[in-house]
Amino acid sequence: MDRRLLALAAPLLLAACAARPSGPGRAATSLEEFGLRSEPAPAAAPSPAPGGLEEAVAAASPAGKEDDRWRFSATPFLWAARFDASLEVKGRSAASTLSFGDVWDHLDVAGMLHLEASRGRWSAFGEFLWVDLGADGTGPLGGEVDLSFTQAVANLNLGYRLLGDGAAPGGGAALPASLEGYAGARYTRLHAKLDPAAAGSATGGLDWVDPVVGVRARLDASPTLAFVLRGDVGGFGGRSDQSWYAQGGLHWRTSAAVSLELGWAILTQRYREGDEPDDLAVRTAMSGPFGGVTFRF
Repeated sequence: MDRRLLALAAPLLLAACAARPSGPGRAATSLEEFGLRSEPAPAAAPSPAPGGLEEAVAAASPAGKEDDRWRFSATPFLWAARFDASLEVKGRSAASTLSFGDVWDHLDVAGMLHLEASRGRWSAFGEFLWVDLGADGTGPLGGEVDLSFTQAVANLNLGYRLLGDGAAPGGGAALPASLEGYAGARYTRLHAKLDPAAAGSATGGLDWVDPVVGVRARLDASPTLAFVLRGDVGGFGGRSDQSWYAQGGLHWRTSAAVSLELGWAILTQRYREGDEPDDLAVRTAMSGPFGGVTFRF
């Protein structure tokens, strides 16, 4: 059993099992019973602001004119992200880091897709990311153990192009750049399940939705190559304390219908369930390179 994967799942399982009565066949209710060394949670301190993937390129329209046709695109992508997590529950803490290689070794199922529709200056876009990790082996208390850990992130946003894809001020040539503001919501779900053969099973998880606001920008280097940037912040009284997302990369238009995407992205989130010291607190960060293929229709 991989202790790093178990460290991610254990606090979620503890939170779900804390109210269960003791007795034969009960699920584990301490970090030590999962085979992890626990330590007092450090004093609260400011944490990094926490926060998907989007195609940030809109097809250029003739200078000074708005294109009122609907445009659609779909981008399956791979985000080779490292996963860092810190979790606290009932005064105890656990932390774990999984490289992309570790994630790949434990990967059961994954799905990553960005969708977009635009017309004129308006756009609607979103993406869905699902990663299901699993491990099995002999548990710290003996017996066969099957552990699964799932993370899902979904974004839905509405954007408005503020600058670009039209005539420059004073009636000059079309600008080689664009800037778009957007607002929307981000849904996050974490779930863990432990199936010890001799001690029953334990399941725990949490999910939340946060409002987000952000910007997307593009700078054309040539008719086929562009630099793209995106960033947003979330929270604002939602379920999490704070989140943030940042992405930068290259967009290469290989044909009228197909483009290639390559870049780097980071998503960090900080969540606390309740205001009491013993309540569950989660901090996660995903960062790494991504690549995708965009199909326009």
